Amino acid sequence: MIIRVKTWLSLTIRKEQVYTQMLKELEEADKVLEENKDLSSEAFRKLEDLYSGNISKWRKFVHSMQLRIAMRMSYVNPTEAQRIAQKAVEAGVIESNEDNAMLHVAENRSELLFNNWNDYRISADLVSIMKGYEDPRLDKMFVKGVQTVDQDGEKVDVYDYYGVRIGIFTQKKDDMINLYSKQVISSTDPYLWMNAAEVTFLRAEGRVAWLEYGRRCAGIV
Repeated sequence: MIIRVKTWLSLTIRKEQVYTQMLKELEEADKVLEENKDLSSEAFRKLEDLYSGNISKWRKFVHSMQLRIAMRMSYVNPTEAQRIAQKAVEAGVIESNEDNAMLHVAENRSELLFNNWNDYRISADLVSIMKGYEDPRLDKMFVKGVQTVDQDGEKVDVYDYYGVRIGIFTQKKDDMINLYSKQVISSTDPYLWMNAAEVTFLRAEGRVAWLEYGRRCAGIV
């Protein structure tokens, strides 16, 4: 038991150090970006494929990552987490899809996993949640699978959104390829790093968390 407690404390300390270092580096990056905020996007457009040199958007991304880290910290150090979150939001975070962090590449290799190699399919949990809430994004995000069933003695193909259950095992991969739904993705799609939806949820989470702690949460939402 003593060994387990020491191991847990050691892991906890290391996690704190990691978070502290990440915040330190983000703060340093934001300072450099602020010092160069008046530079034209042409200054380093060709050097990065996230925002094409738009420093203002880069700063929103940095502040959004600070907010993300703050919400992870809120479970162990709510006071410091609130300070970081509030400062990040006040400095400006991602609020619209125009500011989403999307890495543009010559070829999105993730597409191979779904469409060429057929190694990935969506989960049953995700399908259940989205169907349960009648989420209108289903047909925008996923391709319907097909299941062959018996109806009045005849084989009928039923198209719907089918997800893979965790731990399921099948003898033949080919049986799963057409049955289970896959992500809508192409080789020209950018990689999504962070978007306005996540940041909005983080801000809402912060408001709920600090109301429970009985603290003011001005600026979080």
